[in-house]
Amino acid sequence: MKDRTLAEIDADASATATVPRLLDAAQIAGLLGISPRTFRQRVHDGEFPKPILIGPNTPRWTASDYTAYVAKLRAAQIKRSARNG
Repeated sequence: MKDRTLAEIDADASATATVPRLLDAAQIAGLLGISPRTFRQRVHDGEFPKPILIGPNTPRWTASDYTAYVAKLRAAQIKRSARNG
């Protein structure tokens, strides 16, 4: 399966309207450009939201969890830039 962009993932989510797209750790890690292990550590540290468990060993996150996390990173970067700028 080829890696997909967030726009493609969001387009699929929009097509299903009320059903949020669920992503696994590898997909989110790929979107963030980090390893799945680093991603799981960020979840463990509380930096990223806890997953939805769709099975005993099947954690998933919504595309909106990812979008909110990226927005949080951007806001922190802007705040640092304003302080240092």
